[in-house]
Amino acid sequence: MLDLGLRGGRSTFEEIAGRQGIPPGFMPEIMRDLAKAGLVVTTRGFGGGVELAVPAEDITVRAIIEALEGPLVLFRCLGGPGRCPAHENCVVQEMWSQAQEEMAGVLERTTLAELVARARQRPEPLPLAGSGR
Repeated sequence: MLDLGLRGGRSTFEEIAGRQGIPPGFMPEIMRDLAKAGLVVTTRGFGGGVELAVPAEDITVRAIIEALEGPLVLFRCLGGPGRCPAHENCVVQEMWSQAQEEMAGVLERTTLAELVARARQRPEPLPLAGSGR
């Protein structure tokens, strides 16, 4: 997503995989999950590829993580009722819950556009995995 945000426009799966050092075979699954979440749009055929579906300002880091990994849950016990047999008497669950809420808040407040801006302020314009820098 950062790669798409930095470059703008459309890129092919192969281009992104090459720049990021991701095995090309993983790209269809990754992009399918991101497309299903409404974060990217894919176009098949000549001139096709993938691009952001909405402006980077409207994409939160939390949305990206949850599109790829599922609901944000730091510890199994926070995943819902019945996840922990000690739920009723747990003295640390409230702390874990607070930690999860804080982390979720940071990820929800941070947008892809902010990460793009941070990356552009660095001396190396694209210090991403697989870039050879």
